[in-house]
Formats: sequence, structure tokens, C-alpha cells
Amino acid sequence: MSEHSPKTQALMAYDAEALSQAGQRRIEHHLEACETCQRELLAIQTYAELATEIRSAELPRLDYGRMELALRREARDQAKGSKRSVAWALLALAAAVLLGVVGLRQRGVDSPQASRLPERAPETQLAHADTLPVDSSVAPQEQPLEGELTAVAGVVRIANAQANLGDVLHEGDVLETGVASGLHGRLASGTGFALAPDSRLALSRVRPSGIVLSLQHGAVSNAVLTGTVYQVDAGAYRVVVRGTRFSVARDGAEVRVSLAEGTVAIERGDATLEVLHAPAEWASPGAETAATDTPGVDSASVERPIGLDMELRWPSLTLPPFPRVVAWEVEGARFPADALVALRAPEGELTLQAFDARGRAREVHLEMLPEGLTLTEAMLPRIRVGTTQGELSPEAIRTVVRSRQAALRRCYERVLRRQGDPSLTQAAYSLRVDVGVHGDVRGVELTASGGEAHPALRDCITHEALGWIFPAPGGGPVSFELPLNLSAR
Repeated sequence: MSEHSPKTQALMAYDAEALSQAGQRRIEHHLEACETCQRELLAIQTYAELATEIRSAELPRLDYGRMELALRREARDQAKGSKRSVAWALLALAAAVLLGVVGLRQRGVDSPQASRLPERAPETQLAHADTLPVDSSVAPQEQPLEGELTAVAGVVRIANAQANLGDVLHEGDVLETGVASGLHGRLASGTGFALAPDSRLALSRVRPSGIVLSLQHGAVSNAVLTGTVYQVDAGAYRVVVRGTRFSVARDGAEVRVSLAEGTVAIERGDATLEVLHAPAEWASPGAETAATDTPGVDSASVERPIGLDMELRWPSLTLPPFPRVVAWEVEGARFPADALVALRAPEGELTLQAFDARGRAREVHLEMLPEGLTLTEAMLPRIRVGTTQGELSPEAIRTVVRSRQAALRRCYERVLRRQGDPSLTQAAYSLRVDVGVHGDVRGVELTASGGEAHPALRDCITHEALGWIFPAPGGGPVSFELPLNLSAR
């Protein structure tokens, strides 16, 4: 029999069918062998049934005219003596109780189930009332939540100290990633974020009543469980949500938002500037966004944080750097392979992709054990080079690349500003892109005239291009070369 403390919030989400399919299956598998969680789930279900019965019960209809008459008679009789003082008190108490029950029913607080998983706010009503200023008061009994790092790639820091997989995330922490690094964090069940390379993020508020992240520079992708009040501050702008998947990028005063699922409100000061419905993009004045003739935002443009359904503690997967591997893909999340990568992964079968410098992918099938797993070079299969070349129309290629050109230019400008290397402005660049049979980018290679591309520029552009999604090519995978115009604005 399991001796651990039951994860009540996860079991409530399971009972409400609010988890992903994988999350539901993991909870079901755990319940088969854990009597502690079986009892907790039974208590949750019983509580919900009682709440339903209470809500369905009809309250007695009150004749307020007769009640008023009875009170008047009772008041007259009081003048004759004090014998009826006790009856007066009981009658007043009964009236107060009945009126209180009616008031509670009208406000909807008689339903314990309503506090289990808050209903999603109407999308058209996302407004300043849902925002959570960093300095807002918090009830003394509300304790901050504790999150966890679910994936770490390269050099990442929390409060200027090296961070590691499994480190606890606290309210007030400041997270930083290097140029070729990244991290994923889980703040609550089904809610978390992925911090892009070369970014800085503060966990301004992490409470059950709401979460506020402050993006100081770089980019952060977010996944939010429906009903969770969640806000990202980026300079003068706020992005407010209640269940969605989106990313926010900030470069100085310029802010860009990409929305893959759900709805977000863009706010500044006391004003709501715009309410976005997925798929959509938004940019502050002076910042560039996707071309208006492109069909919105594809789901791959917003990175999906991993480990958010980690109701039960997952084992760790360690991916050391290998000479011929430049990037990893695990459960849809991409990580640079320049340094050690550590992340949480569920027990059982797991498939990951290993990319080499030419953009070719190796599919690695693993069996995750309860004690964790460290990948060795012997586990990496040899790359199988396909002989079939598919077709992808030039117009389809231009449509995708045009919508992402601004992101490539930002890579160039950021590296030029920070590195100050004059050779960056003197080179001509081209990008080789390998597209798989499903339209996902399987590999990229940046080349520069007169030699290799600057490492920081190569890493940034590679990270951006690996997230592109093209229409599925006909006849097999496709490879093509793109000349890049990266001159600074």
C-alpha cells in the first residue's frame, strides 16, 4: 500500500476530466495500486455528489407577509413580559438562516464543486478585472505555490546560482538562460512555461488565486490550465489569460505575442488594448509581427512546456552532449545539445529525436525506468538517409518563411548588438532546411560566405527555424536552400 500523501488537486482534476489523455491514463494506472489515492478520490466524488443533491433540492417557499405578521405579534407580546424572549430569539435566528441560505444560493457559493475547478471566464469578458498587479494584497492564509524545473538544457540560473533538474521554484525567483540553453518549469498541475535561450524571467507572484510572471527580456512560452488566472508582464504591457497556450517575446520596449490556443487580453495601464482569439499574433508599436496574409499562428510556433501533467513524480532523463548531435526533440519540445540536458519524463516507452549538423534526425526509442535513465552513445541508432525526394511548392515555402523573417532578423540584430563583431555585417548567409514527410523541420544548417557562421547567430537561427511548420510535402521529405537578408534595420 502506498504511504505517500495524495495529490488532491491532481485527483480533483482527474475526476473533472480536466487532464490530458496521457495525464488521465497515468492517474488511472497509479490508482490501481494506491489505496491512499483511492480513498481520496472516493471522498472527492462523494463530496461532489452531495453538492449536486444540495443544489437540486428545492428551498421552501417563504410567505414573508405571514412572517412579518408573526413578528409584529411577537413584538406586542413582549411588552407583556419576558417569558417569550427566548421564542423571539429563535424566530429571528430561523429567519436569518433562511434568508442567508437564499442569499448564498443566489450568489452560487452553495456549490463546493465550484471551488474545485473554476469555470473559464467568458472570452469576451477578459478585462482589467482579471489582472493581478505584482503589489496586490494577498490574504494571509494564502501560501505561495512551489513549482519545479522539469527540464534544463545548458547553463541556466536561478538568483545567479546554477540551476538543476528538479530544483524548486519559489515566488520571487529570477530565472536566466544563456544563448544556447533553455528551461521548462511547472508551477501548478497543467500550468507552466518554457523559457527560451538568452532570456530573463521573474516569478513575481505564484499563488493559488493567480500567477504573475515578469519577462525582462527574451521569450517565454506558456501553457495554462483552464480556470487558472495567469498573467505575463512585459514592460508596459500585460498579457492576461484563463487557460490557453501562448508566447510573449520582449526586446527592450518592443513586445510580441503569439497565441496558439484559447484567448488572451493585451492590456496597458487601465486599458484593454485588444482581445486575441487563437490563432493570432500581436505586436506593440515599432515591433514586427507575422505578415497579414499568413494564416495565423501554427501550434509549433509556441513551444509546449513539458512535465505539466506530472501529478506523480516522473523519473529523470539525462542527455549528455554527443559530438554529432546539435539538438534534441522530446515530446514536441526542442533543446540545444551543446551541453547536458536533463528533464522529467514518464515511465514506459519514450521516443526522442537527435539532430546532427546537417539536419538529419535519428529516432531513439527508450524505456524509461522508475530510477531514471542516462542516454549513452550506444543507444543512438545510425542515421538512415532517405533516397526519396518530395515536392513542396515555392509559394508554400515563401508563405512560411515570410511570416518568420522578422524573428531571424531579430537574432541577427541581437547578436550584432551584443557581440560587436564586424564580420557579421560582411558575410552573406544562406539556410539549408530539411522538411519531413509531415511538414515539420527535421534539420537546418546556416552557412556564411567566407567561413562558418558566428556560433551565437547559428544557434539562435537554428532554434527559430526548427519550429517552422510547412504543408506536408508530396512524395517524401524535402530539402532546400534559402538566401537570407539579415541586414539590420
